[in-house]
Amino acid sequence: MAFRRGIKRSAFLLGLGAVLSAAFVAAGMFRPELLTDTAVIYEAVCRQLLLKTTVGRQALVSSVWWPPLAFLARLPAAALTGSQTYPVASLILSAVFGAADLFLLARMLRDAPLGAGRCVIAGALAAHPEFIRASCSGGTGTMALFLALLAAHGLMQWADARRLRYLVYFGAGGALLTLMGLDLILWTGLGVLLLGLDVARAGFSRARREAVMILGVLPAFYAAALWVLMNWLIMGDPVYFLRSLWMAGERLPGGNPLAPFGSADWIAAAVCALLAAVSLRRGHRSGAALALLGLGLPVLALGLAGADRLWGRDPLLPCLFPFGALALAHPAWDSGRFRNASRAARSFIPAALAAAAWITGPPSSAEGARGRGPAAAAASDAWVARLERHVKKQSPFVKVFACGYDSFALLGPRPPETFRHSLDFDFNLEFNKEARDYRGHALYVLVHRPEGRSAMDSIHWKYGGMFFYGVRSTLYDGDWDGWRLFEIIQAPRVLPEVGIAGGAEGSREP
Repeated sequence: MAFRRGIKRSAFLLGLGAVLSAAFVAAGMFRPELLTDTAVIYEAVCRQLLLKTTVGRQALVSSVWWPPLAFLARLPAAALTGSQTYPVASLILSAVFGAADLFLLARMLRDAPLGAGRCVIAGALAAHPEFIRASCSGGTGTMALFLALLAAHGLMQWADARRLRYLVYFGAGGALLTLMGLDLILWTGLGVLLLGLDVARAGFSRARREAVMILGVLPAFYAAALWVLMNWLIMGDPVYFLRSLWMAGERLPGGNPLAPFGSADWIAAAVCALLAAVSLRRGHRSGAALALLGLGLPVLALGLAGADRLWGRDPLLPCLFPFGALALAHPAWDSGRFRNASRAARSFIPAALAAAAWITGPPSSAEGARGRGPAAAAASDAWVARLERHVKKQSPFVKVFACGYDSFALLGPRPPETFRHSLDFDFNLEFNKEARDYRGHALYVLVHRPEGRSAMDSIHWKYGGMFFYGVRSTLYDGDWDGWRLFEIIQAPRVLPEVGIAGGAEGSREP
């Protein structure tokens, strides 16, 4: 009987998850202005991977700011949706993980002594405008949140129960987070540090300490080593994806580094800091782990903002609200002076913050505010067509190499014949296979303005000041809506003369 009830409950949850996912996908289809440029880029790269192109493989591994897991997770859905130009696979991914986030949060709230207040907290996340936008935008925010919650759940439960499966949860979550970009690599490092401190204080034997660290830490190192190996095999440089960290060229000055932060972020950070103090004082291991992981989100975001490496709210800051809500629900509050605190108040604080988010709107630099709806796509296609007509006036045989990941958003999954994506362009044409393939063509390079994450593209750190000054073998042609076009000056080819009898007499000397 219990087995049958378990099957019915699982079927009900699967059905409810499918309904929620379908609702998020439908909202994304009917509100295309919610789509982000990143969703279009991920989708276009998936199409290139399915076509087995070199540029697709390069895009998969060549930048720490464009994580490989974000592409690989979309690949099955991209293969099933065929040659769609609309990013349906990205919408499916964000919708499915949006539903999974709610179920995982509900599971983590099961141990909270709040009664019906747990439903209020889960409902507050479901109604939060940033969470709804992330579930309908085709981005990776919901997937990052799921993996962060999975790793935090594993670390918290391991700290309390010392059960093997929770250590496996943390190891799996950490390994996947390692393939989600620099932001989450640093956050995973914080989790590994907390696990190491917990093991050091637990008084385990040496063999058990080694076993714990192997299960909890080794998967993340294995994932990082796999990323390095793929760079070595595909790019010819094991640390190519990290080059932008110390070789960034000239960049346009950024705006206010604190712009991505909202008032609710500071409230959630304060709650995590208070829970950390309470848990550390009382020796509550799971509360300390949750609070310190939650507090690490704004600290890392502030550090990246100070280094001018914070490209909007994703992926760190959207995780703050769920972690703050979990911190409010944690059992560590139900002891000592906090025992008489109103559980109802703790339950409804997240609901009040969610309502305030609807009233005040998202921070100005939220990624969802920079969408790619039909109007933006049509305007982009129009000037790309004008650019194609412009270069073809110079020569009927012409190729334009659009550099950087933004070229996938500009040209889409099926670029016009005149254009080619390029992520590792080399101005030494004798060593550039793409350029050698088009000998006799007029060649152009299209470079995006070096601002935000676009400044991390290899064209900028390989050729410092490329956008502003070009290089010795290029000639400035014009500006096109945030892009700059350069013509590549090629040495004239001296062809052999053909004699009357058809024999080659060799080239003429000047």
